[in-house]
Amino acid sequence: KYRVLTDANTQMLALENGEIDILTNANLTPLMQLPDDSDVKWESVEASSIAAILFNSANGPAADINFRKAVRNAIDKEEVILGVYEGVTSPADIYMTPSFSGRPDEEDINKEDLGFDLEKSQQYLEASNYNGEEFNIVVLSGTRDEAAAQIVQGQLIEAGITCTVTSLDAASFFQVVFYGTGDEFSAYQRAGGVSVLDADGLYSYFNTNVLDPSRYNMGCYNDELESLLDAGRVEVDPETRKDLYAQACNNIIENAYQIPLYYDLSIVAYNGNIKGVEPRPLTGLYYFN
Repeated sequence: KYRVLTDANTQMLALENGEIDILTNANLTPLMQLPDDSDVKWESVEASSIAAILFNSANGPAADINFRKAVRNAIDKEEVILGVYEGVTSPADIYMTPSFSGRPDEEDINKEDLGFDLEKSQQYLEASNYNGEEFNIVVLSGTRDEAAAQIVQGQLIEAGITCTVTSLDAASFFQVVFYGTGDEFSAYQRAGGVSVLDADGLYSYFNTNVLDPSRYNMGCYNDELESLLDAGRVEVDPETRKDLYAQACNNIIENAYQIPLYYDLSIVAYNGNIKGVEPRPLTGLYYFN
């Protein structure tokens, strides 16, 4: 029997009262407050999904690369992680978790222009054409993404950017982001899953081959990046693949197409009498035996 409980407090009450046995995608904060002798147990593992802000680079204020870089340098990822995950998980610089095959070595990623730096953010903002226009981030309502976006909103307002957050149900979110006109949002924030657990997961985000005629083109593409991703998915030599994906990641960073925020966690809470429960990296896919 399955139950859908969207409220975090209701979820925990149901688990503690024995109304449910297993809670997937559990909220971390109430679990960390459980007493040591609680009948509720929980486990977590680094998920295959990465929380990130992906810009609408084709329309609105984020069409300006200097504005995108100003936003990037205005975000304190550690503060976001503290607010969303009690500081437990790790900040992300590229859209691949450390466990992904094909992931470039850290020293090959150009991180010089990354990181929280308000002075640098102001320099990029002054170099941009930004004139106080609304920068609207859309998120799925009732998710950790919504909480993260609200923290980001405060940071951007402090940096002089007029930022709003629009929370949508799943159907409306995907309609706006993928099939809208582009006028409804400046960026979207989501912990997106990469089911292949490989660097090839970048392909579906940054290659125009994934666009069907009705899908909105966010402008997060260029010929060099597409060539690198095309080459990476057919290359069989591991070191050559890593080099190709290092170049691809640096291209994404140079163009500021997105801001990876943190590596997501897969958390499962359960009745302590149940044995063999373990979280899986693939969030959204659950296995019961």
